[in-house]
Amino acid sequence: MLKPVTNFYVLPEDVEVDSLIIRGDEARHLLKVCRGRPGEVIRASDGLGKKYVAVIREIKPDAARCEIAQISRNENEPVVKITLAQGLPQGLKMDYIIEKTTELGVHTIQPVYCKNSLSERSKPAVLTRKQKRWQRLAIAAFKQSLRSHLPIVELPIEFKDLVDRAIEFDLALIASPDKGSVPLHSAIKKRRNLSRVLLLVGPEAGFTEEERESAISSGFVPVSLGPRRLRTETAAQIISALVLYELGELQ
Repeated sequence: MLKPVTNFYVLPEDVEVDSLIIRGDEARHLLKVCRGRPGEVIRASDGLGKKYVAVIREIKPDAARCEIAQISRNENEPVVKITLAQGLPQGLKMDYIIEKTTELGVHTIQPVYCKNSLSERSKPAVLTRKQKRWQRLAIAAFKQSLRSHLPIVELPIEFKDLVDRAIEFDLALIASPDKGSVPLHSAIKKRRNLSRVLLLVGPEAGFTEEERESAISSGFVPVSLGPRRLRTETAAQIISALVLYELGELQ
């Protein structure tokens, strides 16, 4: 018997009016790991905001056709859409950041090339493979946290291109321990009814002064995350969680 909290990812194109098809790795997990059988009930999400309760009707080696019994929309999703712009860190730190911020409720994850980024720039083919792996990590965290919206992990962009996007958001914040930064609570308390927020976190070595000034001149508000210096992977989680809390999304 499947556990009721099991949540499968179904591609939007595999959803019809009254049925859906679980394919690929998700189907193998359903059939071989969870041992799903016809007549059992599953839960699935299409990553675009819809969640389904469905009954398994037909099983094939690499697919399972299910009858939709119930549909819900935007379940377990924050109203505010947060984009985390993360200065690329070394090694597997980006994996950890993607996993944890997806669990928290971040809407989009945008890796950023900064001057102090210690990670090497990958060739396009390697970078595409890396992005696909990052997206798989997001899918796993999306399923585990029972979300209905799957965060998209974008290809890395240059810092200058990222700061130009500040005008697309209701509020843009840059995590900065430098003098002149304000407490995050102060940056948010007078701004209600936010729908799109951009959060910028630096790599291990932080931002250069030039980058910080460029972000501020483009509309970013520098915010402090406390008196202690944080690792980049910690800062990404903290700023995401605090913004969601301040906006009433983690209460």
